[in-house]
Amino acid sequence: MLSIIIPAKELTNILFETISYYKSVIQYEYEILVVYDNISNDCKNNHATQYRNDNTIKILLSPSKGRINALNYGYTKSKGEIIKCIDADDKLLKEYFDKLDMMEAYSAHCHNAKLINDNSEIIGSYSFDHKIILNDYNYVLSNLKSPPRWVWSFRREIGDLIFPIPPELFAEDIWFSLIIKKHCDRIYHLNSSAYLYRQHDGGEWGGITNFSHEVMARRANWNLTVIPILLENREKLGIFTGDIFLSIINYYKVLLGKKLLKNILFAKTTNYYKVKLIVIMYLPKVASSLINLKWRYSIFVITARNIFYKSFK
Repeated sequence: MLSIIIPAKELTNILFETISYYKSVIQYEYEILVVYDNISNDCKNNHATQYRNDNTIKILLSPSKGRINALNYGYTKSKGEIIKCIDADDKLLKEYFDKLDMMEAYSAHCHNAKLINDNSEIIGSYSFDHKIILNDYNYVLSNLKSPPRWVWSFRREIGDLIFPIPPELFAEDIWFSLIIKKHCDRIYHLNSSAYLYRQHDGGEWGGITNFSHEVMARRANWNLTVIPILLENREKLGIFTGDIFLSIINYYKVLLGKKLLKNILFAKTTNYYKVKLIVIMYLPKVASSLINLKWRYSIFVITARNIFYKSFK
């Protein structure tokens, strides 16, 4: 069974239109758990009542406010062997469901996405970073590689390691990434855009391809708050020394400082991060173009890797 967990602050038309779409395309045993992230007991609306007698759709009221608490609660109520946590205004496409039988042989899975705006117009694409699959756990940990939480699905034994997510985290993306990479020897990459990610104007992360100073400084502050929480869970995450985060911490500190070339050149971080800082701080539009090139390259690398493995089977 597939369990799709959806934290939602509002029970919107888009959400229930998407649920209707899922009911028409999923040819697999499934359940959809919408966890209403709102203390006010407002689950009794017209949309929710239409699924009152539908065993595949569960509308739950989260006992605690916050997205992470909603995800944690949804997991406790789920029954599936494959878990997928997505956002309320996004959409999994039919291709994802068509590959579910293949995914059963893997502990975790990931995919690419199309970016859409509030009018559902395609405005770009996102490709999963191939280095997360090809490099080792220490690479992912030391660089805090955190693809969006919605790229992942995983088997229940991995879910039992992910949940409960520490509620003190600002965002759960890095937690998903670290637990999955640490415990999954084989990750299946569905190398296609099997997901529509709705990117809102003024969203908290500022947009995936936005590298403005304001957005990058905000992200740096948030990411710096994550590290102490990861260190509190050092045993579970296999963190043997806090120094593993030194380069990424200094990278974030430069982003938060004045835009001075000497601050970049003398920062106690890697040459890779120094080049990245120069591009982001002085050429943010170029950074946006480069990230799109990087995603295209990731698609190429994963495609070549998959062809290589198939040829030797």
